[in-house]
Amino acid sequence: MIEYRQQYKSGDLIMSYHFPFEERDGAKPRPAIVLGDYGRSVSVIPVMGIYTHKNKTEKEVYRLSPDEVRVPRGIPFINGKTLSGVIKTDRIEQLSKEEVSGALAEFPLRTKIEILTTYEDVKEHGKLLNPQYDFVMKKFKENVIAEKLNFLTNKKGNHFEYLRDEKMRIDRLQRIDKFGTLDIYSVELTDDDRTFTYNIATNKKGKKLLHDWGKSKTALEWLKEDAKYYALMKNIDQEMRLDPTPHPDKYQKYHVFRRKEFQQLKGSLER
Repeated sequence: MIEYRQQYKSGDLIMSYHFPFEERDGAKPRPAIVLGDYGRSVSVIPVMGIYTHKNKTEKEVYRLSPDEVRVPRGIPFINGKTLSGVIKTDRIEQLSKEEVSGALAEFPLRTKIEILTTYEDVKEHGKLLNPQYDFVMKKFKENVIAEKLNFLTNKKGNHFEYLRDEKMRIDRLQRIDKFGTLDIYSVELTDDDRTFTYNIATNKKGKKLLHDWGKSKTALEWLKEDAKYYALMKNIDQEMRLDPTPHPDKYQKYHVFRRKEFQQLKGSLER
């Protein structure tokens, strides 16, 4: 199995050495934004191309088309230059990793959100897009949601894309708040090599909660345990309520929490 030189992540800026023309009658070098990576053993990555339209995009009179997102200022590129142009959201290419550069820079979260909202607007207004794009964009959206929520984030950055299919379990947890029908728990998720702290909002109670949280899940499955995931799937651009800060001394090992919860359930049934 071939291991390619780098695993890319959503939002990486790369240079494609042979970006195909839409008519497939040729190709040219073009910068592009990576929408994700299928894994080190997979030879292609999905991208959206970046266009200057013969440098017209940098003129004051240029107006974005409905499917375009402007490249933010200050993104470092090649030869000491900064990137310019627009990202076309209505066309996704699968490029060979052998014909692209390594990651040159990373686009900010704000640009990734604008790509998602623009793509969804283009679809909503009836433009016919390749049905396979939705598979790519769903994974891209999940990656962006994880980044926005700081899910599986530490001082080295967000690790969700690299761990999304890895099994993790709850080591310790504490209940920190209640919001409507939702209970907010701060949980420490671990794969035994590393541990991440994250707040999950859930309406699961009692035996259902203990059953579902007592087993290992993939990182993506843990993200989907959080009610905030579903809120952002509906509207990626909404602001999230800030949770209280967990108390460092109030975490309990999961087996201790489980025993206490069962005792409370038993007591409530006996009353």
